[in-house]
Amino acid sequence: MEYQDYYQILGVKRGASTDEVKRAYRKLARKYHPDVSKEPGAEERFKSISMAYEVLGNPEKRKAYDQLGSYQPGQNFKPPPDWEQRYGVAGDFSGMSFSELFEQIFSGLGSTQRGSGFPPDDPTRRGGVPAFQAEVEISLEEASAGAERIFEIDGRKIRIRIPKGAQDGQKLRVPVRARRGWGRTGGGDLQITVRLLPHPLFRPVGDHLEMDLPLTPAEAVLGTEVEIPTFAGRVRLRVPPATSSGRSFRLEKKGMMKPTGTLGDLWVRAKIVVEKPHSDRERKLYEELLRIQSAKAR
Repeated sequence: MEYQDYYQILGVKRGASTDEVKRAYRKLARKYHPDVSKEPGAEERFKSISMAYEVLGNPEKRKAYDQLGSYQPGQNFKPPPDWEQRYGVAGDFSGMSFSELFEQIFSGLGSTQRGSGFPPDDPTRRGGVPAFQAEVEISLEEASAGAERIFEIDGRKIRIRIPKGAQDGQKLRVPVRARRGWGRTGGGDLQITVRLLPHPLFRPVGDHLEMDLPLTPAEAVLGTEVEIPTFAGRVRLRVPPATSSGRSFRLEKKGMMKPTGTLGDLWVRAKIVVEKPHSDRERKLYEELLRIQSAKAR
């Protein structure tokens, strides 16, 4: 198995805080997101960045990752024996990728996942407490379109459907029937807590989405027309002249799918970005503009 340095991929130190990891992910994901990036290999880079954040952004996965030690990127290695026993994986890793390893150790329930499993006859089931509990992380795209995840209970895989319009913190309860060959004596309910991964472009606000639209001062003054990425494809937005920073534009039914089966809206917020002049000519134009406008804004 070839080692992947997730800290190096995100450009953070091993002792980086959770907030530092999140900021680094958002910056890189915004740069390499396939919907906005024109750089060669952006899609593959985005996948690597997303996988790195999925591990380092999760305290338990990060702890497991750190216990592997540090190697050179691409170097062949094998997890230490105590690591295999602790996280329930063992055997020949030669045909398994690094990302598949982490998907495997956190695909089941019990001590190998963020949730915990309880025997069906455990007293904690009384009073409506579910027999099995787990957390699942999904992207905004998956939350809008619906998704599926596979969980393991007593070594048996079950497929769980996450409905369209799932929201962060939402709890889904699914009955699990006992099956022949299970080590446990009965079934019980599986309660899944949904966690939404941060998106490089969009912010969920209730049933709607928000995003920032960077504009140059000239675009804000004169107006422009831009392409806006949505889950259903790109749409064109006309920004009128004299647009101030903070002004919002509503794109009706271009947001996330709601649990009711209808689409929410996408709110695009103008954000004027001011940079230093890149040339003498640009500086002179700004100086001339300053003389003309004087202090009209005040």
